Amino acid sequence: MIKSHQLNGIAFETSSRVYHDANVEVYESCVKNNGDKDLWIDWKIPGPKSYVLPGQALPSSRTFVTRQTINAHSCLEYGPLSEMLVDPYLGHAADSEQMQKQDSQGCQPVPTTIGDKILEKLPEYIDTIFKIFTPSDREKSHDTMLKVEGKTSTHIEGTETYRQNIVYMVSRIEGRTDGNPLDLTIRLESESPAAAYLHSASSSKDMSWKVANPEENEISFTVAMPKNPTLENARYEILDRNKIVVGAFFAPAWIETPQ
Repeated sequence: MIKSHQLNGIAFETSSRVYHDANVEVYESCVKNNGDKDLWIDWKIPGPKSYVLPGQALPSSRTFVTRQTINAHSCLEYGPLSEMLVDPYLGHAADSEQMQKQDSQGCQPVPTTIGDKILEKLPEYIDTIFKIFTPSDREKSHDTMLKVEGKTSTHIEGTETYRQNIVYMVSRIEGRTDGNPLDLTIRLESESPAAAYLHSASSSKDMSWKVANPEENEISFTVAMPKNPTLENARYEILDRNKIVVGAFFAPAWIETPQ
C-alpha cells in the first residue's frame, strides 16, 4: 500500500507491507521524504516517529505472532507546524481498539498499544532493526540532526525470565556538526500496557538511559516471564537536551495477557 502526499508545499510518501521473518509476522510502515528539507513525522499507531531527511525512506517495524491483516488508518502528524491527516496502512487486527479511540477523539496524541495472544509455542528469540533521525536540540533541529540506528532483541531465558536488549549507535549527519549524541536520552514511554508491565516486572526500575558514547551503546535488562504471555510492541522515546521527545522506536515485549 503506497500513497503520495503534496500538502502545503510538503511532499512525502507513505507505504506499508507485511512479511514473515524469524517466526513472527512483521508489520512495517514507512515514510519517504520527497522534499528538500528535514520532515518531522509522527504516524501515531504504526510509526515511524522521527525526522526524515530529504530523499530518505524511514521504516517502522512491529512484530506479531499471527498474521491478521486489516485495512487500517491512523492519524499522521507532519511538518514544522505539526499538521494532521488520517492515512491508511496495512495494520493488524489488534490495532482496531486504537483506531476506535482515535476516531472518537479525533487526531490527538494517544498511547499506542497493540497486542497479540499467543497460540502455541513462543518464539524464543525476536529481533528488529530500527533507524531514526533525531536532533540533539529540537530548537536547532537542522544543525543538530543525528542518526540513531540499532537492533532490539527479545530472548526467552528458561521459564522464569526473558531479556530485552537494545544495541545502538548514534552518528552525526554529514555537513551537520553541531549535533551532540551525549545530549540524548532514551526512555520507555509510560502509558501503554507494555510499558506498565516492563516498569513493574523488569530488573531495571528507572527505564531511562543517557547515551553514554557516540559509538556502540547497549541497554539490557531481564523481565519476569508472564504466566499468560501476550506479545506487545513497547515504544521507546528519544529525548533531546531539553527533554523534548524527538523520536521513538518499537521493541517487542512479552506481557501478561489482559483479563
